[in-house]
Amino acid sequence: MSSPSEASRVEAQLELTEADFRHALSSMPERRFGSAALPGIAGLVLVGAGVVNGFDVTILMSAGLTVLLFLGMNLYTTRLQARRFFAEIDPGRRSTAYVFTPTSLEITTKNSHVRQDYEALKRYVLTPHTLLLYSSSAIAQVIPLRAFAPGDRERVIGWVQSRVKPSPKVPTTLRQGVVLWVVLLVLFMTVWWLLDG
Repeated sequence: MSSPSEASRVEAQLELTEADFRHALSSMPERRFGSAALPGIAGLVLVGAGVVNGFDVTILMSAGLTVLLFLGMNLYTTRLQARRFFAEIDPGRRSTAYVFTPTSLEITTKNSHVRQDYEALKRYVLTPHTLLLYSSSAIAQVIPLRAFAPGDRERVIGWVQSRVKPSPKVPTTLRQGVVLWVVLLVLFMTVWWLLDG
């Protein structure tokens, strides 16, 4: 039977892999929204061109190929960036130990030790593979959920969810940027249509 102190902490250790970074990068709301927004804006531009110049097979094929190109580039850059992040970590420092308690977490590698209270975290993102804990708006601790046994995982997630604000599905600055781009695109197409008519 575990003592109260053991029941109030979860310890885990693992060796980080490139897949952990790939899951983390693809989980970040700003990257997910950006990867959806770019092909969406490109599609809107081509649809706008179709409205002005008339739709034909070339316009429709261009729209489809542009969207596919953006999606392919996003997948490729995510893999490339994950590979780069992983390669930058010295092989001797890839082993990472985690200690979670009801109020804080500790992350220890060969050359570093970080302790952080949940109250100081800005937000979190939870996916089936990864828990991202943001200490600032752009810096996140990558915590692969495979490090924990299922019961321990539920406890860790419960502690985080009760004390840290979840990340918005769509970051506010990106949402505002896309709205501005759409408004500018509609205004441009309207002026073009009025002057052309």
